[in-house]
Amino acid sequence: MLVGMFDWLRLSRASGLFTVTANIVTAVTVAVYVGGTDPRHLVRQVALPEAVWVLCCGGLLLLSGMIWNDWADVERDRSLHPRRPLASGRIAPFAAWLAALLLSSSALLIAALLGPRGVYAAGLVLFLALLYNFLTKQIAYIGSLTMGAVRAALALFALLALHPDFFDRAWAALLTTGPGVAGDLWCYPLLLAAYVTGVTLLSELESRRGRRCELLLAGGLVIAVLVLVLLRLLSAPWLHDPLRPPGTMTLVALGLFLAVGGWTLWRFVRPWWTCVRSARRDDVGPAVAAGLGGMILCDGLIAARAHPILGLAVLALFGPYLLASAMVRMD
Repeated sequence: MLVGMFDWLRLSRASGLFTVTANIVTAVTVAVYVGGTDPRHLVRQVALPEAVWVLCCGGLLLLSGMIWNDWADVERDRSLHPRRPLASGRIAPFAAWLAALLLSSSALLIAALLGPRGVYAAGLVLFLALLYNFLTKQIAYIGSLTMGAVRAALALFALLALHPDFFDRAWAALLTTGPGVAGDLWCYPLLLAAYVTGVTLLSELESRRGRRCELLLAGGLVIAVLVLVLLRLLSAPWLHDPLRPPGTMTLVALGLFLAVGGWTLWRFVRPWWTCVRSARRDDVGPAVAAGLGGMILCDGLIAARAHPILGLAVLALFGPYLLASAMVRMD
């Protein structure tokens, strides 16, 4: 019984729930605190029931997407990854198909509780995930871009956790090309899309023949996002408040976030550079694993620019993510 449960957790990549939570919390943090760091903003703008539905829906979309991913690849996995739950036969393909269908349907039903906006936004995330799993995954670069778009769409879907009037104002800002709020709201989905595109391109090179230049491109994209995030952190509004010069605690917080950013870069660059030098498929896996976990750390630094306390809250998800990844590691 316990073994069967772990097979389902592996199949659905349950540890990814922590990355989805980090994406949603970061998206909301950036939107709420784009104009300052007053802690009362969070209470005023986040609607608790809607926030719960957004988290539940986002989690279900991730779980269903991961099952659809393995269901679509079951024939290939029988030769490349024969120990995986579907490829090994420990979970029947029909059972996986039924579970993915139920999870996808449940996600859309929960999204309906958020109104028409929720159905459209969740439907977009699901559509892009299915597009990746059944069509673009096999197309070099296009598949990676599609997966980046999935996470970017999820970040925009997360704005439904805010009160409807704030959500509408945020989208009105997103549809403009002006500076200020629009630029900041667009920035997180774009950074997330670029990061995920780079990690996904790396993961592609685990199962297809690639060139060293592709490894350089994929890793360079991840590194560029991390460097940009660190540079943006130095311009955080809470560091440049003319009415409140930075004190000791502020400087300590900045030092902590910069240290986390430097460690995140080192944690990714070390395995990535190893696979660049060797150009061997077997060396790509550690770089992909570092990139996946680094998504939470990257999110934490982005959230920290908006509000340092919520940035710490996102970073705190990294420990449970590592533990869950070790417990339900995919073969």
